[in-house]
Amino acid sequence: MPVPPQRQEKPKTHPRNPIRGANNAPHKTRMGHPAGRKRDPSTTLGMTALEKPKPSIVWWGGQRYIGGGAGRLNGNSGFVGLEDTMLPRTIFLSRLLGLYCVLVGLAMLAHRQATLEMVKALLHNAPLLYVVGVIALGIGLAMVLGHNVWHGGVLPVVVTLVGWLSLIKGLHFLFLPSDAAVRFFLGVLHYEQLFYVYVAIDIIIGAYLTYAGFRAKAR
Repeated sequence: MPVPPQRQEKPKTHPRNPIRGANNAPHKTRMGHPAGRKRDPSTTLGMTALEKPKPSIVWWGGQRYIGGGAGRLNGNSGFVGLEDTMLPRTIFLSRLLGLYCVLVGLAMLAHRQATLEMVKALLHNAPLLYVVGVIALGIGLAMVLGHNVWHGGVLPVVVTLVGWLSLIKGLHFLFLPSDAAVRFFLGVLHYEQLFYVYVAIDIIIGAYLTYAGFRAKAR
């Protein structure tokens, strides 16, 4: 008696589950990010903004140093001095003012008598004093308006102070009468008696500005 052929049942297929199921997995791009979703700009290389290392500032030996993430970005795990990174404007002005102060100070030391006679002749000559005051005022205004920085280390503060001193000196030359200027510079400040002290201060400030300016690196 012939055996009737058995019916082959088709494998059962489960309908797609709208809530869960293998066919409901989100499509991913080549980079592994879900398609249709925008990357969070605060995440970089799998690190959120809260997880990023923040630079820390510490005091050591009387100086401020920055570390943390900044140290790793610079290729080391230590701390980098804030004096080592400056604005390009600060570096340029420190080099310019430093070399000017050092060279002029050395020239004044080499020609002390000529310098004193020049200062006395300038103070007694009202028109020439006015011209010098206009030049000093212009230089001081340019420095104050272009570099009025009171933070970021010693170097930018010293450059700013030099600009303010030039501005104040220009105002004195412009508005003080010739007789009052003579009494102030020769009588109150004792410029002739303390000549070497003023020149030494000028050379020391110039040497610091020159050294720090050529040592610092632009940001």
